[in-house]
Amino acid sequence: MATGNLVLNQPTLRYVETASPPGRNLAQTMGHYLWGPMALMGLMFVATAFALAIARAQLSVDLSEEFTPPA
Repeated sequence: MATGNLVLNQPTLRYVETASPPGRNLAQTMGHYLWGPMALMGLMFVATAFALAIARAQLSVDLSEEFTPPA
């Protein structure tokens, strides 16, 4: 049965209690299946950043040795 909304005076449905919980929506279903690939992608980002940091540090050392005047 519909009742009138006090603010907009539009019909609203009454709350109906059920014994079963509501199902998952689309975002929850996708999160259930995609948490593994997302965690793996994050791990790959961290590993790539670590490798690039090592390469940049090595390049920095090589350049500082190249352009350091002899003592």
